[in-house]
Amino acid sequence: MNDEQLGNVSFQAVIYGFTTLFQIIIQVFTMMYISRILGPELYGLYNLSLVPLTFLLMFSDLGFNAALFRYSSISHSKRNYCIIRKAFFFNLKMLFAINLGLSLPLLIFPSELSVALTQRGEISRLVMLTGVTPLAHALFGMSISILAAVEDAEKRAFLQVLQGLVRIVAAIILFSSGYLVEGAVASYIISYIVVALLGLFFVKPFISGRDKCSLETNDYVKFAVSMFIPGLLTGILSRLVSIKLAYATAPLGELGNYVFGNFNAASAFLGAVLSIYGSLATPLLPYLSYQLSNGNNAVRSAERLTNIFNATLIPLSVFALFFSDKVITIVYGVRYGLAPGYFTLMGISLLTFHIGVVYSTLFQVMNDKKIIMLNGLATFIFGVIFLEILSSMFGALGIALTVGLYNVFSHIFYFVYGKTKYKTNIEALKALKTLFSTIISCLVSYVTVSMITGFILTFTMLDPTGLFLLRTLSLLLAFTITLQIYAFLMAVLGGLDEVDIAFIEKMFSRIKFIGWFVEYLARVYKKIYYASRGKARRETL
Repeated sequence: MNDEQLGNVSFQAVIYGFTTLFQIIIQVFTMMYISRILGPELYGLYNLSLVPLTFLLMFSDLGFNAALFRYSSISHSKRNYCIIRKAFFFNLKMLFAINLGLSLPLLIFPSELSVALTQRGEISRLVMLTGVTPLAHALFGMSISILAAVEDAEKRAFLQVLQGLVRIVAAIILFSSGYLVEGAVASYIISYIVVALLGLFFVKPFISGRDKCSLETNDYVKFAVSMFIPGLLTGILSRLVSIKLAYATAPLGELGNYVFGNFNAASAFLGAVLSIYGSLATPLLPYLSYQLSNGNNAVRSAERLTNIFNATLIPLSVFALFFSDKVITIVYGVRYGLAPGYFTLMGISLLTFHIGVVYSTLFQVMNDKKIIMLNGLATFIFGVIFLEILSSMFGALGIALTVGLYNVFSHIFYFVYGKTKYKTNIEALKALKTLFSTIISCLVSYVTVSMITGFILTFTMLDPTGLFLLRTLSLLLAFTITLQIYAFLMAVLGGLDEVDIAFIEKMFSRIKFIGWFVEYLARVYKKIYYASRGKARRETL
């Protein structure tokens, strides 16, 4: 790997990751604020009002933003900004027409959409309110695609954070004015409009100029369609989940809204975690494009990235599953008692998410359209079958389990194809060491923290604020214990080799405010690693 490029992609990955982490903190605070103000029933109604919008948003870009990202990444690696400009304006014309068409049903037929998709006609005025969103959503997608492709991590990160800030500020103002569900919906819409307009301003330098060049629109559209079809199938599947749950809970009245609110609370939190994971992988397409353009081995690079993500993301995933009850309670409150169970079932997809991200990026760089479409079709069929079977057997719990299973299926499908065609591989022994170290460290920390928390509650009467602080501190303690035990076990077992540690150190070296912490952990790891093997520290580290 080229050190400069590796450092660049590592820097971007960390910028995206920690910006997204900050964004998630804002998002979690927003979810806490909105969900606690509304309560489970009104929170369920709020999420139901977004079902028609999210259903139509499946068609908001038809894969054109994915094509814009790919073509702009490749053009940027060759410093060909004319193609970026051509691709942007081609997207702009197509998406304006598409999203104008999507806004009309929301504005003209809100009652019909509400009844057809949720069995709740009372939300029609809220559905009409969302009618201005599709165009802003598409424009925002175009902006962040360009900024990611040209490796402008800071501006892209700023837009991500700003969206969350605008939403929470708008929600606070609207709630204070007496608008509850309406205020929650409006704050969602306003946030997209603001960042869409600012995003266009940010990308202006990359789309200005008069250089003459031509965009191969046929290939461009073919790639967009190849990305859209599997995305559409996955989107339909996720909307079927919402519609299935909406129909199943409609006869239950307020209790049905309560179940829907709990389910969507778990789903929203899972989405927040996946946003962090996905942001870490955002720079992979520009990086692998650079590797391929310069004659380097993109496949071997993808293997190394997969192994690194195995070691860094699996512990976070297992920790989230172990402590889902504490995490969900801290975010949403004790009234959302069903959400932790739903989150645990959905959250099994976290264990394989990074595999899907790395391999799908590799296939985009290799322009392998067949597998992307085939994966979408196979996942859709798998998901529909299991949705029908598990929902009929276990109700909402079966629907939550379906969400986890069909995502795992998609990720494994990608891995098998990559292994077959490109001869990729994951170091199975390292993965087993990672999983073993993770489970042991989470078990020890869970038992330890549960004992401490139980002891405190036995002898202390705490008010709601005290309970919130106790849960928060116990979660932080659990994370600290898990991290320490995990690092020790991985060092003893040799779960990370010299190259892995060097990669991780380089990834965080440019982020001053956490670089010292990562450096400390790496130094401790290496001492244990070499001490357990009876050899001295190597200078290459």
